[in-house]
Amino acid sequence: MRYAVLLVAATAAADPKPRPDRYTEAARTAFDQARAADDAGKLGEAVYLYKKANAISEDEATVYNIADVERRLNNIDEAITWYEKYLTLAHDAKDRNDAGKLVDKLIKTPGTLAIASDSAGTVFVDGAELGNVPTDREVSGGEHVVELVTPATYGVTTCTAVRGGKRDCKVSAPTRVDGNLILSYHAQHAWDESNVHWQTLRRIQVPAGHYELSQVSRDPCTPVVFDVPADGLLYVHVEQTHADRCGHLTVAKKVFALK
Repeated sequence: MRYAVLLVAATAAADPKPRPDRYTEAARTAFDQARAADDAGKLGEAVYLYKKANAISEDEATVYNIADVERRLNNIDEAITWYEKYLTLAHDAKDRNDAGKLVDKLIKTPGTLAIASDSAGTVFVDGAELGNVPTDREVSGGEHVVELVTPATYGVTTCTAVRGGKRDCKVSAPTRVDGNLILSYHAQHAWDESNVHWQTLRRIQVPAGHYELSQVSRDPCTPVVFDVPADGLLYVHVEQTHADRCGHLTVAKKVFALK
């Protein structure tokens, strides 16, 4: 997967689109300077000058060139924004279909979270167990829930991954957090059910036993079923997709021995 990321970023550029005929003199000057910098491989200077030309007089060709240079700079999110702008402007462009396919490919480019913590423990990203910190994880672009679980404590944070890039992500935890259950879900949620006050993304104490909860994901159609041990810590991750009226739940569980 990492090779695929580099391949997307390093793909050779298509020939830059030519300067628009209707450009003003100031825009023409900035565009020509941008093209010269682009040809010389000075990509930072080129994207600055293309953006300068486009700010003076917006044109689909210049927008495309900005997107292409941002892609070669490995600024994937920026490239996506400018390619999408190009698709909005270029209704009749011959390469519109190719540009759309490239956007789809770029959107799928993962980023990397470099996860660290002051506490030793098991780290989970969106419910997937990664093992001990520090560790790197390739994930989709955007926000991700990162949790640290130990027999004695629990910490949670949200980290944002940048497509094609690497971001530091630190998850901290207090010295001690008591409880025998962690309900992991993509958002914080609290409710009362079965005579217990439940909370997601928290470590809570509940009576040991069998539970069938209907409100973990606000989905009354499919209960989340689990057994809380009398002498351990249960981690339950709930993933929901809306395939139909009620949605579909995927539940992953792990028991930790308390010390």
